Amino acid sequence: MNDRAGVLLVDKPVGPTSHDVVSFARRKLGIKQVGHCGTLDPLASGLLIVCVGAATRLAQYLSVVDKTYQACIELGRATSTADREGSVVEQHDVPHEALARVHDVLAGLRGEIHIAPPSYSAAKVGGVRAYQRARAGQAVEPPVRSMTVHAVEAVTLHEHLDHPQVSCMFTVSKGTYIRSLALEVGRRLGVPAHLFALRRTACGVLGIDDPRTISLDASRVAGRTARPLWWLEPTEQLSLVDNLADPVQALPFGVISLERGSESARFAWQRLTNGQAIALPELALGVGLAGTANEGTQPIGIQCEGVVVIARVIEGRVRPERLVRIGR
Repeated sequence: MNDRAGVLLVDKPVGPTSHDVVSFARRKLGIKQVGHCGTLDPLASGLLIVCVGAATRLAQYLSVVDKTYQACIELGRATSTADREGSVVEQHDVPHEALARVHDVLAGLRGEIHIAPPSYSAAKVGGVRAYQRARAGQAVEPPVRSMTVHAVEAVTLHEHLDHPQVSCMFTVSKGTYIRSLALEVGRRLGVPAHLFALRRTACGVLGIDDPRTISLDASRVAGRTARPLWWLEPTEQLSLVDNLADPVQALPFGVISLERGSESARFAWQRLTNGQAIALPELALGVGLAGTANEGTQPIGIQCEGVVVIARVIEGRVRPERLVRIGR
């Protein structure tokens, strides 16, 4: 297994941390080189992308993809952690006027917005994780950051509960905190709010409904940290190795397969794999390659015989920045 590379699509249950899932994969696969692409809070469930073996060298590219979440926001109560795990710090009734504006407020979130991450988050404040400062009793004010909401869909208002809830689907950019969006919804409605539940359903082109997705059963975990996640078993005893997805297919940019038929193509490929830049015509793929990326702003991939070179096209030259031996 150590010479294999791939991506695991894991349906993380509520309770375990993302690091727990990584530890589980390391133990089951007998390999240390495992990492995830985008943290899910313990109270969140859904798709966690786990890179295995050499695929971890592609994690930085898989982590920047847009993500889709099914969220439930409770109105009328605010908590210390901005989710249901925290203690209630503010509570009052939600007026009908506020409920009538829910759909408009959610629609108004679309686009780029500038809000701060929650105080209980992995965002760094002065080089220290915000949640570490918050748990130590320090006042925490993470700096405002840019977050992009691409879509808000399937909005449903549940107003006949003790505390009204609104559910919807968010498609957002990397670095967007859904708890921050929940707080922003409350702020725009003029009522306290917190994120009641969250489930991630997609990361880029990968979705929770992919048949290779492995569900984990958290029923044997007594509390969050009482037992390590390696006690958990994949449902139906699915083989992790058999469900490894090709990491190249998950990349959020174009990947071209190169045939080293001619001597010039072989020489160009050798230079790329040695970290040297080449001119586009040297690959005899210039037009197709240039069309896969904006000049210098987005990577491209070139694949040949189990090796992937991640590069950028800058001033008509292909400049490699990462080489990954997939070994397939």
